[in-house]
Parts: sequence; structure tokens; C-alpha cells
Amino acid sequence: GLKFLRGRKPMTYSFQSSMPSLPLQSLSETCRRYLKSMRPVMEDAEYALLEEKAKKFLSSEGPQLQMYLRLKWLFSKCYVTDWWLKYCYLRGRSPIAINSNYYCMDSEYDFKANQAGRAANLLHLIMQYKELLDSERLAPLVPTVPLCMEQYKLTFSTTRLPGKEMDILKHWHYSDSRHIVVVCKGRWYCFDMETPQRKLTAVEIQSQLEWILKHAASSPPVEDGSDRLAALTGGDRTHWANVREEFLSRGKNRLSLDAVERAIMVLSLDEDKPSDWTSQARNLFHGNGSNRWFDKSVNMVVFANGKAGFNGEHSWADAPVTGHMWEYAQITGEAKHSPGYDAKGNVNPNPSDPQPEKLPTPTVLKWEMSDGLRAAIAVSYNTLHELIDNLELRVLRAPYGAGFIKTTAKMSPDGYVQMALQLAYFRENGKLCQTYESAMTRFYGNGRTETIRSACAGASAWVRGMEDPTLDKVAKVKLLRAATEEHTMLAKDAMSGKGVDRHLFALYCVSVGKGVESEFLQQALRTPWKLSTSQQSQQQTDRHSVKNKDDWKYISPGGGFGPVADDGYGVSYMVMPDDRVYFHVSAKRSSPVTNADKFAERILKSLDDIRQLCEDDKAK
Repeated sequence: GLKFLRGRKPMTYSFQSSMPSLPLQSLSETCRRYLKSMRPVMEDAEYALLEEKAKKFLSSEGPQLQMYLRLKWLFSKCYVTDWWLKYCYLRGRSPIAINSNYYCMDSEYDFKANQAGRAANLLHLIMQYKELLDSERLAPLVPTVPLCMEQYKLTFSTTRLPGKEMDILKHWHYSDSRHIVVVCKGRWYCFDMETPQRKLTAVEIQSQLEWILKHAASSPPVEDGSDRLAALTGGDRTHWANVREEFLSRGKNRLSLDAVERAIMVLSLDEDKPSDWTSQARNLFHGNGSNRWFDKSVNMVVFANGKAGFNGEHSWADAPVTGHMWEYAQITGEAKHSPGYDAKGNVNPNPSDPQPEKLPTPTVLKWEMSDGLRAAIAVSYNTLHELIDNLELRVLRAPYGAGFIKTTAKMSPDGYVQMALQLAYFRENGKLCQTYESAMTRFYGNGRTETIRSACAGASAWVRGMEDPTLDKVAKVKLLRAATEEHTMLAKDAMSGKGVDRHLFALYCVSVGKGVESEFLQQALRTPWKLSTSQQSQQQTDRHSVKNKDDWKYISPGGGFGPVADDGYGVSYMVMPDDRVYFHVSAKRSSPVTNADKFAERILKSLDDIRQLCEDDKAK
């Protein structure tokens, strides 16, 4: 059947109509799984109260809420995704910068390109990717069975528009969005990525970017306050909606704002030259507070030293979708499918390129500033800089990867790393906490994510056993193996629609809509995620292979996100096939109980201790 649906060469959305619906679990099974997941992270008395609330829920309001939810499930492809988008993203009023957006970094490999050349080549490759998407010729992802590709429709020409109570996602058809917007030295520019006859070549794109760089460098400093305009997208959402309506809805400002919001994407040509991973990550995450249009689906950033990356708005899609774009353009396209760069770092012409045309010079976007607008921008700018100043971020590399974990430890790499995180947290706090690990549910139509609750019973037994000096190494390895196996089962359950959190979230939405008070659901939804984690994929396409050692140097260290809880950590990681595991660790400086640098070192120490344990066990 699958072969029939694929055809000879399936189009991007060929499988969408045949995708199964996300299963709706029984109420009793979800409550059972939830209680089991909470037992390792709660004291006896606290857990006993939770059990009582669950029993009451199952015997009173729960069945009715489940009945209403089942009706929604019967008539929708995915019973939770629309509510997830609305309530977890678009209705949020706090800043999306750092709190919601994420970043992705450059490869460790040095392409020896200058800023304009690197940006031009990446843009040209991204436009190739976009053309495949627009024509639906991008091959759908079929690891074993097809993955839902619905999120890909909003990759380009999409902007999150602020609302007074709820934001909206606005997407423009490719026929109405042919330009990109560039921010450089506080000035905003735009130019079309095609002529009336064809797409721009990489050489032509570089010439446009060089014009912008020269214009920005030769122009006097921006003194009217328009250089901080983008800070509005990183502040309070209702404030931004009010400012947009009052100051940017007419005249010259409306035209310039429309150019930004309608653009295919935003490119930031930064003056900074970050020399290490952490400073590069911070720059990608928030810039100077004024050079990222946080509402835009994709903000690509190219630094003055030629390093690159991007900042992604999170509501429209999850990170693997933009990661696919980056893998196509940077990891594989630039390394294997482009002419590369000359000795001066300029992009080389492709032998098949047409002769460069004389192009219209880029348009300089104009803004009419007023005292009221400048004051409104200052409010958002100050709000955003409070977030920036409060962010702790550390990017680091562990000295071994999937090779050791699979061959020596003989365990699941993801489970292995999750147990190292649990050990690090336990050593810091003397207890485990409710832990979030993202799992995709894209085996189902319109599926997004589910939670793997990594702080499971096996993890609890393992960390306590690891810290028990009376326990021998054989017993500790046995506990570790049992914990990783339990984690693997939890991950499979989450991806196959047997998780608990999206079900509980949807039930809570029904309870609010029906005006039903539920102590059980309120507690389930309000318990903080003090450890929020995510594994990043090394490969989504067949344009490179993690089995090919020559390809390893091009793989990006991935990206990161901010902490979910005020007194918690955000940890993303990528397990490489060789001797690398990359970690991105974030926390809030205002918390007296967290420290990103120290937690990063605890992760390394935990990994080192586990490696020693596994090596000693194998040597026996």
C-alpha cells in the first residue's frame, strides 16, 4: 500500500491525505501513566494527594470532559494541534524572544568566505530549497513510514503578527512574496530574489549584498531611533500590537512594515565576529536586541567573520522543519552542491549561470519616527534587554559520541544522555524533577510533539544507585541499562500517540471552555518543567550520510532554547557518530538555585563517570 501511495517520485504532500489521526487514549490509561511518571519526582505525602485528585477526576468531571474531547477527535485529523498553537503560542502575551524562539548554529567547518559571499551562497541554496517546496518537489520524509509535512507550508513568507489578545500567523503565497529584507547597521533594505525572467544567481545576490554593506558603512549613524524598531517584536505582545496599530498602520511606516512582514525571510548582516560557540549562540539567539525581527519565520544571520546561523519563530513549526532547510543549504548544499568560494572569499560563479544582469539597487526602507514611537520602542527594548541580561547560556562539547555509546556501552544514545542529565540534576539538587523531552508525533496527520517524561522510575533507581558507595559497578551498570531501556519505551510510546501530556492539555482546554473546575488538571498543567530538554537530529535527508566520516565536519552543533521554568534549565543536545556530543545549556541569572556554567560542567562530569563505569564493566 505504501509503495502505491508513494508512486515513482512522491511530491512533498503526497501522503498528507492518507496520514492516520493521532490516537486518543482512554482516560484511565492516561491517568495511570501520568501518576507513574510523577511518583519518582514527588514526596510520599504530595503523591498521595495527587492520587486522590486523580481518583476524584476519574469518578467525576473526567468522563464528561473525555466525551467532549472524543467528539473533537472524531472530526479532526489531530485533536490537539490547533489548541496547542492557539494557547501555547499565539495567546501568550510575554515576549517570544528567548522565551519561545530558538537558534541554530553554523558548522564547525571554516568555509573561508567573506560576509557577503557566504550570505549570498547560503541565500541562493535556500532559494533552491524554497523552489522545491513551492513546486512541491521536495521529497517527503519517509524514515520508515511517512512523516507529516504540513508544517513545511509556512517555512517562508510567514510572519507572526501581534494581536491585543492573540497573535495570528500570516502567510503570503510565493507569487506575492519575492523579496528578502536585510538589516545592516540599523538600516533596513529589501531586494527581489528574481528578475522577471529568472531567479538571481549567487553572484548577483552577492553584488546586492555588497551594495547594502557599502551603503550602510558610508551612511551616517542612524539617530532617529529607527535602528531599534525591531525590538518591538521582542517585547510584550499586546504592547507591540498597540504600537503597530497606532504608529505603523499608515503611510510610509505601513509600506516599510509590509515589506518586512511580507518578505521571504530576514537576513541580518551583523558587525560582530563571535569567536567561540557560546558567543555565537548568544548572538544568534537575541543579537543586540534590535537586529532580529523575532516575528519572522526565519531570520538568517551572517556575521562579519563569515560565520552564520539562524533564529526561528516557534509557533508555526518545530525546529526539525527549519533544521531540514539548514541541512539542505548549509550542511550539504554549501559543502557538496555549490561552486564554493575564491581566494578572497567571494562566491564562485556556477558554470551554468547566465551572464549577470544589471539589477535595480536595493530599496532602503524609510520610517517616520515620532517621540511617541521612540518611547514605545524604548519600552520593548528595555523589556528585551532585561531578558538578555538575565540569560545564562553555555555551548559545550563532550569528548565522545554515539560510537562509544552504541559499541562499548551498548545502549540507546538518547537514553544514555538523558540518564546523564538526570544524574547531573540529582547531584545538584538531591532529587529528580519533572523532565520534558520533546518527541515528534509527525507519524500522524498535523502531529507536532509529545513529551517523553525522562525522570522515570528507572532513572530514579539509577541515579540513587550511582551515588550509593555500597553498590558495586555491575549493579550500577544494570540499573543504567534498565533506565535507558525504560526511557526507550517511553520515547516509543510518546511518538506513537501514547504520551500523556497532550491528552491532559486537551482535556484542560475542554474544562476551561465548559467552565468546569478540575484540581487534577490544574495541577498537571501548572507543575513546572525544571528540566526541559530536546535531542536534535543529525540527518533528515539523503544528501549526506552520518556514516561517511568526510561529512562529519560539515554538521552543525545544532541550536538551543531558553529555560521553561524560572528556576530550571533548558538543555538541547546533538549526539554525533564520532567523538562528539554537543550541549546547549540555558538558565536564568535571576534564579539563586541554577547556574548554566556549573550545570554544564556537571553534565560533563556525569558523562565521564558513566563512560568510566561502562569501560570498567566491558573490561571484566
